[in-house]
Amino acid sequence: IIEGWWERAQTTEFSGSNALVLCPEDLLFHLCLHFFKHRFYSQRGGFSGGFNSKGALIQLCDISQTIKHYRDEMNWVELMYKAERYGIEGLVYTTLSILREIIGNHDDIFHHVSGFPSEGLDKELLRLIHKRIFIREDDLASIPDPIIQSQVAHTFQEKVKILLKYVFPNPEAISKRYSVPLSSKRLYLYYLIRPFSLLIRYRKTIFQIPRIKEEVILKRWISTKDEKFRKNKTPLSL
Repeated sequence: IIEGWWERAQTTEFSGSNALVLCPEDLLFHLCLHFFKHRFYSQRGGFSGGFNSKGALIQLCDISQTIKHYRDEMNWVELMYKAERYGIEGLVYTTLSILREIIGNHDDIFHHVSGFPSEGLDKELLRLIHKRIFIREDDLASIPDPIIQSQVAHTFQEKVKILLKYVFPNPEAISKRYSVPLSSKRLYLYYLIRPFSLLIRYRKTIFQIPRIKEEVILKRWISTKDEKFRKNKTPLSL
């Protein structure tokens, strides 16, 4: 797919010099994927993080302006074909539906969105994402990723394993976290301290059960999309 992006790239003039830019369909395709990457992608790699609203409105603005700028050039049939081919039509359609939900249907450019298959579109999921986009992450107490991952796990054994690994990590992680030499016997003292320090740090999280449930819903949804995408064995640069 990356080779195709190069082949379809267009030349434009910028500050007196020529530069290559993605064609309209590839640009919109990329922006829709990138929108969800920033909502869930963790620094440790993979879609392991919770939902993040930071930058969401800026990215939706980029998508809106892209659609308006290329309204007479955008090949929506080609865009839908590519989305279905790579198994991410759900992500693309959800992104465009969220955008339409936020700015309304006052612009005729969004009549093209109705051409996407909507059978699998989850209205409740759209409502939840719309709600979370307008909540500042700074106003929320932090929820550790392992807590979300443990709730998404299918079996009780998997849940316990994830939580235990987080509370009692390997000695190398303890040594780095608390700046204690790996050879020091004091290292094992922190295995006793760590559960209480985590409890104090995330005590406010205990009162955010509804939010944790929302995180689990969003996490399960993006995980199913990620699994579908991986089954296609298509490497994409986001």
